[in-house]
Amino acid sequence: MDLTRTPEEEEFRAGLRTWLAKALPSLPPKPSPDDWPARRAYDLGWQRMLYDAGYAGLHWPLDAGGRGATPTQHLIFLEETEKAGAPYVGANFVGLLHAGPTIAAEGTPEQRARWLPPVLRGEEVWCQGFSEPDAGSDLAALRTRAWRDGDDYVVSGSKIWTSHAEVADWCELLVRTDPAAPKHRGISWLALRMDAPGVTVRPLRTLAGSTEFAEVFLDDVRVPVAHRVGAENDGWRVTMVTLSFERGTAFVGEVVACRRVLGELAREAHRNGRWDDPVLRRHLGRLNAEFRALWRLTQWNVSEAQSTGGVPGVGGSVFKLRYSHARQELYDAAAEVLGPDAADLGREWTLDRLSSLSYTIAAGTSQIQRNIVAERILGLPKGGEAGAVPTHRGSEGVAGRGARAAGGALRPCGAAGRRRGAGARPDAVAGAGRGGVLRAAAAGGGGRGRARPARGGAGVRGGRTVPAARAAGGHASRGGGGGRGGHRRDRGDGRARGARGVADAGGRRTGGHGGSRAPAVGGPAHSAAPGTGDR
Repeated sequence: MDLTRTPEEEEFRAGLRTWLAKALPSLPPKPSPDDWPARRAYDLGWQRMLYDAGYAGLHWPLDAGGRGATPTQHLIFLEETEKAGAPYVGANFVGLLHAGPTIAAEGTPEQRARWLPPVLRGEEVWCQGFSEPDAGSDLAALRTRAWRDGDDYVVSGSKIWTSHAEVADWCELLVRTDPAAPKHRGISWLALRMDAPGVTVRPLRTLAGSTEFAEVFLDDVRVPVAHRVGAENDGWRVTMVTLSFERGTAFVGEVVACRRVLGELAREAHRNGRWDDPVLRRHLGRLNAEFRALWRLTQWNVSEAQSTGGVPGVGGSVFKLRYSHARQELYDAAAEVLGPDAADLGREWTLDRLSSLSYTIAAGTSQIQRNIVAERILGLPKGGEAGAVPTHRGSEGVAGRGARAAGGALRPCGAAGRRRGAGARPDAVAGAGRGGVLRAAAAGGGGRGRARPARGGAGVRGGRTVPAARAAGGHASRGGGGGRGGHRRDRGDGRARGARGVADAGGRRTGGHGGSRAPAVGGPAHSAAPGTGDR
């Protein structure tokens, strides 16, 4: 990967800066965060300005209507627009970063001509209809049904956590077209008009007060067969293309934003005297190193996507995993810096902190990202398979016998972790570090032995209790909660629950950190259903 700035790229940067200096003062005031019709108009207006100036779809290929920019030009654009305080994609998120790139990669020429230009011109908004109320983190367990009726599909079912559904024109929709086929082979990817008869949208209010999410109910909705992207029952493969964009390149602009926020935090700490606290300084310094590393990983992911036809690889799961936790830690640090002011719901800091709680759930839980990294990057067998090698993860992961309490890469535990023999019970062990997870020891060849109950947030290391201070927020196994709220998560706690922590009518928070969790029974917690390429 060569990220050396060429004269052409520096010329691009200079031209972009000049245009931003002229364009941004002409923008109207930002609308209220919860006024979605006004936000749609604002976001589409900004997209039209980008289109007229030649900056829309910068990273899209030329034959899809984009500019075909180099990876470095794309990153320069993200850096400069964030530094200048320009709007982000907002309501255009799904169209520009999920559905549009998927259609560009998988759609027919007719589909590309119909759907891509309106997205680039800022004329149409898309939403995503993937998650379902009863599917948990196993996306392939979706039940929304579509059957053929002449030149149409007739669709019935429901979706949840559908961002921007209230203001969307189109929805990228996953449906089951062959219920008799294995679950990954009976899915199709459809483009649904949101104003079609039979579509009902019910907004959901989040902890932060936003209604950007919604439930969508589909009652015998007719969708033309011509609106299917990819072959019938080949939707899982197309979905993996969508998810690679969602995890690999969709959040790159937010890394730039987080680096800006970190700088603002440091300045605020200097102003209010908190900078004198050496623990806080170390915390902010570690976060600075983390976001610098994430930016390098972002550069690598974008470069890889460009060199492989524009579709990001599984490295996006590494980015999504690390970024989700780093963002939460950033806003935890903000609470330390702001002190009592962090409880003011009228402050943007507070709303962003509440929203950050969803990042380890939305777009595929952290547990699923770890499984993807283990299986597709490191080549490890699925947990529980015969002959599987027990592994440990560092902070945010599983700590087995011989594992460190925090930090470190994923690696086999070695013979020490299997010393108890084949008769040992595969109890869950606690991960160390923030966001630690429960996972069963691998079956076959012996488990790690029975872990003793932990107390007061203590973790477990190879059947030996680790003090709570060293567990550093990991969820405890059997008999003790660790981390936020001291609760365990159930097996189905994934994308379909708790995005951004939605409060129910009783004021209780479901999903996010701190909601009640049921312990796993007779199997690993925090993992996808066996055999799935889950989100």
